[in-house]
Amino acid sequence: MGDLITELPITIGFLTIESPPEFENTPKSLTIKEKRDYFSERISKIVTKNFDTSICPELRGKQKVSVQFIINEHGKVAKIKARAPHPSLEKEAERVINLLPQFTPAKQANRPTSIVYNLPIVFTVEE
Repeated sequence: MGDLITELPITIGFLTIESPPEFENTPKSLTIKEKRDYFSERISKIVTKNFDTSICPELRGKQKVSVQFIINEHGKVAKIKARAPHPSLEKEAERVINLLPQFTPAKQANRPTSIVYNLPIVFTVEE
């Protein structure tokens, strides 16, 4: 009898993946590094446009929210985790990340693969 070999799904870091996830309209002529940069810039623009910094008026000065999420092998955002100095900021970060579209999934060895993406959200609340 032969051995049954199953492959468990793995999650790879964004910077080490062979081919990063892509937005629907990512230019095909970009290099892998340019695709990573393009992806990160687009994520940042969406977050900057939609993140409501006024939800915690009692917080002042520079604030940082650390967000980690997975883009799964189907290109969907999953397992969002946010850490912030206030629970309202964590909920807002999760809300904004849920606004991201479905992506063309990342690939490793030419197969769709889940990746983990870390995003710092930094902003200043005027005093």
